[in-house]
Amino acid sequence: MVGPVLYLEMLLGGRRGRQMIFRYIYAGWLILQLTLSYFIYRTHAATSSMAFGGLADPNATSDFATGFVEVFVVQQLIIILLVTPAFAAGAITEEKTRGTLQYMLTAHLTAAEIVLGKLLGRMAQVGLLIIAGLPVLCFVGVWGGLHPPVMLAVFAVTIAPVFAIACASLLASVWCRQTRDAVLSLYGVFALAVLLMFVSLWLAGYLHNRLPAGSGPSTFLAFLDTLNAALNYFNPLFVLEPAWENGNVRLVWQRLIGSLLAWCAVGLPCLGLAVWRLRAAYIRQLESTGKRRGDGIIVRRAAVGDEPIRWKERQVEGIAPFPWLRWIPTWLGLLLVFFLTIASCSLVLWSSLQPNITNAAVWKALTSFDLLALGTMVDADQAVWKFRTQAIVAMLLASLIVGIRTSGTISSEREQQTWEALLLTPLETKQLIRGKLWGILGAAIPYLLAYAVPAVTLALAGGFPSVFWTVIWLAVTFLAMYYLGAAGLFASVRSRSSWRSMLGTLAFGYLGMFIIYVVTLPVIGLVALIIYLFLMMTDRVYNLGLTRAASVLGDFDTAFFIATCIGLALIFWLVSWYFVGDAEKRVADRERTRHWKEEPISRPRRRVAVPAGQFYK
Repeated sequence: MVGPVLYLEMLLGGRRGRQMIFRYIYAGWLILQLTLSYFIYRTHAATSSMAFGGLADPNATSDFATGFVEVFVVQQLIIILLVTPAFAAGAITEEKTRGTLQYMLTAHLTAAEIVLGKLLGRMAQVGLLIIAGLPVLCFVGVWGGLHPPVMLAVFAVTIAPVFAIACASLLASVWCRQTRDAVLSLYGVFALAVLLMFVSLWLAGYLHNRLPAGSGPSTFLAFLDTLNAALNYFNPLFVLEPAWENGNVRLVWQRLIGSLLAWCAVGLPCLGLAVWRLRAAYIRQLESTGKRRGDGIIVRRAAVGDEPIRWKERQVEGIAPFPWLRWIPTWLGLLLVFFLTIASCSLVLWSSLQPNITNAAVWKALTSFDLLALGTMVDADQAVWKFRTQAIVAMLLASLIVGIRTSGTISSEREQQTWEALLLTPLETKQLIRGKLWGILGAAIPYLLAYAVPAVTLALAGGFPSVFWTVIWLAVTFLAMYYLGAAGLFASVRSRSSWRSMLGTLAFGYLGMFIIYVVTLPVIGLVALIIYLFLMMTDRVYNLGLTRAASVLGDFDTAFFIATCIGLALIFWLVSWYFVGDAEKRVADRERTRHWKEEPISRPRRRVAVPAGQFYK
């Protein structure tokens, strides 16, 4: 009985024209990448032949092909990690949103048949995208040592991650209500797993370097070595490495078997859990018996007031982009942000200490909270760019969280079938749209303050430049949060699902911002030149030493950063104004009955005379 579900998945997948566009884009990218690599190879070969008296390197072609195949395999794995959740995580959640999963469960289909049919159908869609690179691989792989057995190994190390990640995506789809939550949860798990792998490798290397000569490894170090050796089987380059070094195909197949077992050890438990929990998890979601925010926790909320939408978004929904994060109380979240900022700033100061400073002197300055003494121990030139990098990372994270949160604020109402009820209320469209935006921003501001207080305080130890850039980027962070929030509303109004809305938010927010910044770069450079000339003239007139000392306003790079902050602030404000206005016009004109003539419209209408005392239509 897997056939009906699989047939439906293949039929619906074939009707999605966007997948064909993705295949064209990926194939075009591979052709462009191959062309650029070949151009670099020819240039290097010509240079080498001139250097060695007209004799070309006999291994140049093999090295070129091997390098391209290595990049291709790693690129395939990255695409699998990014694309497979996007294709497979909506297999069950889309049925929940449409309300058709309950009919599938009441039909003559078991949970195993539904999950297996969905799994095979979504894996086929991912395979159609990945197979677009097969012609390029076959064309180049001959010179890179990819004989038919090795080509089969490359195909196997590509299919195994697709199976494991697709099984994990189906499990997330079973447990989550919306596709957006399932995909983001998977990305978070992947990021955490990669981070733990890097930490394990770094810690093992650090302990080996500190190990005394002639002594054996400790139990913990032996465990780390065994763990890292097992994690190598998740790396496709580790599996294919013997074929490129000495042509040992037998060792390739031995490592391939280990890689298949490793990926199956991840995929099969996820598949079993998805089959086991499909019916129970869906019934629990229908009955809304899951733990919600406030169960067992005393939650004090402010009075509703005159803006109920703003109150709901701030007091009830909060800033958490995932439902399970709402279980964490606000005070605990603020403490986590506060102490994580302290840890990050302390790491910045510790890595910027001067060479002759001892740990005892640093500890004494910290316990007495003597920032002036600590400032004399820190290299200001190193601390300033590290604090600036920390501020930029904080800006990206804060804006990303707000963007994800606002991207589902209206599309989620549609999926939960509560948006029509809001449109029938006597609230104006401006109150609906701006209330959601400012409610989310109001919930995010306490967390921004929890970051700002320790960041600015500890930046004092890094000198005035560190404080200056920390404060400047705090202002840019608030504007970036407002910009991503407006972009999220803009995408949420126009999208049918929360997942598409989040993709649109990221596209309009970050990609659109990058394009606008590149277009306005000449204007920003002109503003930076004006700022720099103004500083030079001020220095000449008042003899302040701004252009001679290594101060915060001492060179053109600093003037360019200042101009960039000013330009980004203006762009954030102007584009946000357009996004919010367009969202209001679209909702007022296309989704609700107009009762107030002051509501905005997105297309002109013929004006008619209306008698006094009647509503405008």
